[in-house]
Order: sequence, then C-alpha cells, then structure tokens
Amino acid sequence: MKVGITLPCGGGIVSADAIYESARLAERLGLDSVWSTDRLLGPLDLKTRYPYTADGRMLRDPSQARLDPFVTLAVVAGATTGVALGTGVANIPYRDPLTTAKMVSTLDVLSRGRSILGAGVGWMAEEFAALNVPFSERAARTDEYLAIMKVLWTEKVPSYQGRFYRFGDVSFEPKPVQRPHPPIWIGGHSEAAMRRALRVGDGWHPTRLTPDAFAERVTVFRRLAEESARDLRDFTVSVKIGLDACRSPDVAREYQRLGVHHLVIDFWSDDLDTLRREIEFVGTRIAPAVR
Repeated sequence: MKVGITLPCGGGIVSADAIYESARLAERLGLDSVWSTDRLLGPLDLKTRYPYTADGRMLRDPSQARLDPFVTLAVVAGATTGVALGTGVANIPYRDPLTTAKMVSTLDVLSRGRSILGAGVGWMAEEFAALNVPFSERAARTDEYLAIMKVLWTEKVPSYQGRFYRFGDVSFEPKPVQRPHPPIWIGGHSEAAMRRALRVGDGWHPTRLTPDAFAERVTVFRRLAEESARDLRDFTVSVKIGLDACRSPDVAREYQRLGVHHLVIDFWSDDLDTLRREIEFVGTRIAPAVR
C-alpha cells in the first residue's frame, strides 16, 4: 500500500516554509504522495451541512487561510523530484474546465508526470452562490467538465458539444506527460460518487471513513463495480483520514486488508514543529508497516 500526506494548505501555519519543508520531508522519508485541499472562500455564516462529520460541522474554521491547490502543487513540483502531487479534492464545478485542464496539464508537464487529479462535485452551497454556479447543477457540470478535460488531454484537434460548453477546431498543447491523461480519483463516499468513480474515474478517493465505515462502503462499491462490469485491475482505491484516526500501524494495516491501495494522512497541526513530528511518524511508523 502506498502512503501520502496532506500539505499545510489551510489553517494556522500556512506559509512557504511549511509547504516546502513538508513536501521535502515527505519525499526524504520515502512517502509516495503529497496532497493539496481546495477551498476558495470561507463563509462567515456557514449554513451548509458538512457531509464528512456526524454533526455536520467542519473540522476547521472555514474562515482560516487557504492556498490554491494547483499553484501550491506547482510550487511543490519544483521543490521535489519523485513524490506524486494530488488535489484532494479539487471542486470541479468551481472552475471552467478548459482552465482546469490547462492547469493540470501544465502541472503534469512541469512535474514530469506526477500529477493526480482528485476530483469532487463540491458541497458548500455558499461557495457556489458566490461563484454564480447553480448548486443544483454541480453533478451535471462535474460530469461534463471531466469529459471536456479528457477530450482536451487526448485529442489532437479537440472538439466538444455539451450542455454547458461547446468548442471545436482548436489546439490544446502541451498534452500531459501521463497517457492517456493524469489519473482522476473521484472523491466522496455516496453511491453517486462511487458510480461516477467507476464510470469516469481511475480511482475512488473517499475521506474520513473509519475502517468499519470504509468496510461498509467498500462492500457497496464492489457491488456497483460488479454491476457496471468495470475492470478494477488498474483502478486505485484510496482513503484520506486524519492522523488522529491512524495513530497505530495496525489501523493502516486494517485499511490495507480492506483493499485500500493508497492511504493519505491528513494533519491539523497548528505549529511547524508538531507537523514535522507527525510527518516523521507517518514516514517511519505507518508507511513501513504496510510496505
């Protein structure tokens, strides 16, 4: 099983030093990936229920500082040489698909083929309202935007006629290094997210599922995969969890036993010294236990 970490893209220690040091330390320890999160705005009066906690409350204050995921990973690409660079997850309806496709392609070229597009539909209604994107269209837009990105990444002369975008007789260069395109891992643990992962993704990337909760959801996922006749031989099952839920190597081994291929550990540190210790713990205790 591969193991990665989230970068300090949000919270009290957002800084160039924290980003550089975290990424370089992860690579030095032999970890497989580093991940950025995606939040454009922080509503001061948040009404939308957060879908990944029992009480519907966000784990972090939404008004805290947040870095852009694509710019962050581009910076990290220049500071590292081998670690994979993932968005965990990018909210696909937030940006027009041609711009996102260009950012991902550029990241893949400049990192020499290390990008992973973790992709989600988004959940915060207030953010959609500020972006003037209808919340009710988020699933349809995600499906179309991902289809457009694949066309741009793979066709010599891309063209597309859809509900939201139409274009043709254009050039889109450079293509990504990875062929046919950078892997797309779909976030979320609902059946809709699982079906989207099986239909258009190269991986499934849910978050905040305990081993017991993951065991229940992966049973559903496998049933859906069988129903869809999706070949899973080159498909990645990944889970992002907080370090608070994975303080023992035995927990990581349990995810591995349940079929997880790539475990991503999330941190909530408020100081750089603590973050260093946590990354070292993952690199020296968690990762070796599942390799």
